[in-house]
Amino acid sequence: TELRLRDLVTGADRRIAFPIAHDQVQALAWQDLVPRYAFTPDGRGIVLSRDGGIERIDLASGKSTPIPFVAHVDQAIGPSTRQDIREDRGPVRARLIMGPAVSPDRRTLAFSALGRLWLMSLGDPHAAPSAPHAFAPGLDPAFQPSWSPDGKSLAFVTWSEAGAGAVWRAPLDGSAPPSRISDLPAFYSNPVFTPDGRTVLAVRSPQQARLDLYMEYDLIRAASLVGFPAMGGPARVITSGKIAGPAQFTADGSAFLLADDGLDRLDLASGQRTLAVKVTGPGWYFQEGPAPVDDLRISPGGDWLLAQVAQQLHLVAMPRQTGATVDLTHPGAPHRRVTLAGADYFAWSPDGREIDFSLGSTLHIRPLASIPLDPPDRPSWQAAPPASSERTYAAEVTAPRRIGAGAVLLTNARVLTMAGGDKVLDRADILIRDGRIAAVAASGRIAAPPGAAVRDLAGLTVLPGFIDDHDHIATVRRRVLGLADWGLRARLAWGVTTSFDPSTLTIDMLAYQDLLDDGQMLGPRLRQTGVALFSMQRFASFDEVMAVIRRYRDDYGLRNIKEYRTGDRRVREWVEMACHDLGMQPTTEGALSFKLDLTQIIDGFAGNEHALVASPLRADVLTLLKAARTSYTTTLSITNGGYEGEDHLVARDDPRDEAKVKRFWPRIFRDQALSRRPWRTLPEYRFPAIAADAAALAVRGGLVGMGSHGEAPGIGFHDEMELHALGGMAPMAVLHAATAGSAEAIGRLSDLGTIEPGKIADLVVLAADPLADIRNTRRVVEVMRDGILYDAASLAELWPERRAAPPPPEGTGDERWLPPGG
Repeated sequence: TELRLRDLVTGADRRIAFPIAHDQVQALAWQDLVPRYAFTPDGRGIVLSRDGGIERIDLASGKSTPIPFVAHVDQAIGPSTRQDIREDRGPVRARLIMGPAVSPDRRTLAFSALGRLWLMSLGDPHAAPSAPHAFAPGLDPAFQPSWSPDGKSLAFVTWSEAGAGAVWRAPLDGSAPPSRISDLPAFYSNPVFTPDGRTVLAVRSPQQARLDLYMEYDLIRAASLVGFPAMGGPARVITSGKIAGPAQFTADGSAFLLADDGLDRLDLASGQRTLAVKVTGPGWYFQEGPAPVDDLRISPGGDWLLAQVAQQLHLVAMPRQTGATVDLTHPGAPHRRVTLAGADYFAWSPDGREIDFSLGSTLHIRPLASIPLDPPDRPSWQAAPPASSERTYAAEVTAPRRIGAGAVLLTNARVLTMAGGDKVLDRADILIRDGRIAAVAASGRIAAPPGAAVRDLAGLTVLPGFIDDHDHIATVRRRVLGLADWGLRARLAWGVTTSFDPSTLTIDMLAYQDLLDDGQMLGPRLRQTGVALFSMQRFASFDEVMAVIRRYRDDYGLRNIKEYRTGDRRVREWVEMACHDLGMQPTTEGALSFKLDLTQIIDGFAGNEHALVASPLRADVLTLLKAARTSYTTTLSITNGGYEGEDHLVARDDPRDEAKVKRFWPRIFRDQALSRRPWRTLPEYRFPAIAADAAALAVRGGLVGMGSHGEAPGIGFHDEMELHALGGMAPMAVLHAATAGSAEAIGRLSDLGTIEPGKIADLVVLAADPLADIRNTRRVVEVMRDGILYDAASLAELWPERRAAPPPPEGTGDERWLPPGG
C-alpha cells in the first residue's frame, strides 16, 4: 500500500510514500484499514504513522523527518483465565448419551454410548439409578435406537467405513438375536416404526456418497426415506430429496418429515410432501437474517413444536396456517425457551404431555404443563425457570482407558527434551512405565526393570509428541459415527499425539474423544472446546453465560471453551468472568480484526487463535502478550491477512503422490486438497511477516503455540512448522511451540509437551535432526501415544502388543483423472 498525492485541478498525482503499511483489506477489520495520516495545517506536509513511529513528509521535496515521541503506558489487564488442566488417567466415562429414546411405557431408556447400545431402567429418580446394561452386543458400533409401539423391540442402525450400514430389529427380552431388516448396504439413519408397528422407516443414502464427503455437518442430506417390513424385506422408496429423519407422526396418523424447506407433511402412500411449517431463529455470524433452526419436532397432538437452535430448546405453538414461517425471535405465537443450559437430543412423550431431552450423559423429563409461555405480543428469549416436577436420570457408562501397560527402555537416542530451556541430550535413555515417563538420563545410567522391553534408537532423534493446538477435525462422521476415520489416523502417523479442536461444530466430538481414549479408535489424543460460543447464543445476562458454561464443565466434562463473536465487549467479559469463576480456560479469536483481538487479550482471555494481522507487531503488543500470558497460535496455513500459506507449500512440493500421503489419504481427498493450488511468488504471501511476529514473541519469552487448522490431516502440521521457519523462526523455537508451547497453550503442560519424569509418554522418533532442517520433522519413524508405540509408516502397533497395521482407507488407488485421450 502506498500514499499518493493528487492535484484536484490537473488530475496529476505522484507517490508520496511507499510502502506505508500492509493493509487489512484481506482481513476483516471494520475500521483503520491503513494507518492514519493528515495534512499539516499549512498544507505543505503530511504527518503519518509508519514503521512504529510518526513522521512528517514534506510535499515539495518528499523528505521524511521523524517526529520523536515517548508514550508512558500503564495498561490494566483482566485476571488471566489460564488453567492447569490435568489429564484423566482412570476409566473413560462416556460424556454423551447419543440418540436417547424412552420406551412407550416410560420405564426404560435406550441410548448409544461408547459406540454401543445400552438400556437403563428409569426407576425412582430420588433413588440410586440403575446401571445401564449392554443391548445387542456384537453389532457394535450401533446407534439411534427406536422403540416399537408395543415397547417389545428396538430398531437401530449400524455403519462402518469398510462395511457400510444396515437397519436392525431386536426383541427387548433377548428371545431372538437381532435381525437385519434392510436389504441393501448403505448409510442408514433415524429408524422409526410406523404407528401400527408393521413398517420401519429410515433415511438412506449411498455409502460412497458418505465416504466422499470431506465435512459432514448438517442433519439434512440428499437421501431417500425408505420403508421396510418390520420383520425384514425389500425396501420401498417413499420420497427423496434433501431430507432429515426421523419421520414424525401425530395422533391422527399424519406423517411429517424435516426437509430443506422446513417441516413437511408427508403422504406415505404417494410420497408427496407439502410444507407444513418453517421455523427460523438466529444463525451463524456469517448468515444474513434468520436461518432455519437446527432440528424440529411436532407434538403428538399437532398443536406444538419443539425447535432447537444454538443448542437450546424452544417451545412454540403450531401456526394454524399451513406453510407459515415462525421466527423464534418474534414468533407471533405463544412461545418459550425451554432450556437454560442447553439440550443435545430431544423428543416428545407418546401422549405429548412431557418433553424428553438429554444433556451430556443425563436425561431430563419435563412436563409440558410446567412451562410458562410468553404471550404472542410480548416475545422473549428468556428461559423458563426450572420446574420442581422435572425428573433427571444420570446414565453412567465407563470403559478402561487404554495405555501402554508395562515397561520399555528406549536407549541411545538423541533427545530434544523441550524442558529446562529446551535441553538437548546427545545420547540418552528414556524409561517408560505404564504410559508415563519414569526416567530420562545419559545412556547407560538407567537399569532396565525386570521384564522390560529394550529398543535401541541409536542414530535417531526423539522429541515430545507434536501437539496441534488448533486442529478442526472435519473428516469424522456425525451422529452415526465411524470408528476408522482416516484423518485421525493420518495425524498420528505424522507424529501428532494430541489434537486440540477449538470449535467442534457438533457435540459428536465428545464421543470421539472417549472412543480414542478407550482404544476403540486409532488416532491422537483428542481434546476440545466443544461447540464454540457465537452471537446466536443471544446472551442477555451474566447468569445465562454461567449456566451455559456450566454445561461444558459439568455435563460435558470439558475444561476448555471457545468464545467467538458472542456479542459486544460486555458480553465477552461475561464469558471471561464466568470462565474465571468456573475454572474453565477460554480461547478466542478476533476474526482477523486487530482491535477486537486487543480488547480480548486485555480482558484476560488465555488464548488467541489466528493471526494478529497488523504486522509487524511492536514492543507494545509484544509486551502485552507476554504480560497477559495469552497464547498466540497463528494458523499460517489458512487466512492470515493474506493468501493461505498452505498454497505455497502445496504448489511448491506437489505432495499428492508422496508414499505416506497415498497410504493414509483417500484418493478423492488427495485430489481435492493437494492437486489444485495457485502459484504465487513468495513476496505475495503474508505468512512470513506473521511468522516473524511469532518468532519475536518467542524470543521475548511469550507463549507461542502451533496449529494447522486441520485442512491437511497429518502433513498439515509439518507444513505449519515449515511456514514459521520460512518467516525466520529458529528451528528450536518452532519445535518448542509445537510441543511445550502448544501444551501450555491448551493448559496441559503439567502432563504433556516435554520429555521429563512424570509426563505422559507421548514421543516422536525421527530419522534425521530437525534442528539442522525443520523439514526433517516429516521423517517420522515411530510415534508413541500414552506409552503405546506405533510404526509411523503403517500404524502397526510395536509395543506393548504386536498388532497389524489398519487397512488403508477406501479409495487409496494411485490413478489420476485424465481427460479423454489423455
